[in-house]
Amino acid sequence: MMSKLLADIEINDSVPRNAPWRALCSDVVSQLPIDGATYMRWLKRSLAGLALALLASMPAHADTQVSPTHVTPQASAAAETSHFVPYGVLGLHGASITTGAASGYFMILNAAADPGNGAVSPIKCVVVGASSTVAISADPDTMWDFPQGIVLVFSTTGCFTETQSATAFFSWQ
Repeated sequence: MMSKLLADIEINDSVPRNAPWRALCSDVVSQLPIDGATYMRWLKRSLAGLALALLASMPAHADTQVSPTHVTPQASAAAETSHFVPYGVLGLHGASITTGAASGYFMILNAAADPGNGAVSPIKCVVVGASSTVAISADPDTMWDFPQGIVLVFSTTGCFTETQSATAFFSWQ
């Protein structure tokens, strides 16, 4: 039964016959109830599977992740239409907006400054009712990267057009 299962495994025989592990296994191979070629195919397949399992279990490189360790909540000092957060490259866990008398759209832009009234390309956009609060959050273990900078915007027009209304309070972390 075992020899049938091992014989069914197909693998590319690309490992040189003089590979060091072949010599180490020669004693074991001679004592198996299957032929040596079948055993070597099974062994290569097992080693390849082990290597893939190890690679899959490794954490991603530190330079590709933003560390979500130190989070300092910050907020607007007064009602405003937008707020530039200069440390966008460090990431954003989440942001919230509290509106005044006007309803509108809460947008998060990847930009070095608020582009002002006109067309915008938000990364995130949600509808906000008048005199209400809305929050946008990343997953607890991650942050969003904004290489140019983070701009929090309140617009009364829509997700792709900014019409400024200085009636919002922003907070972010």
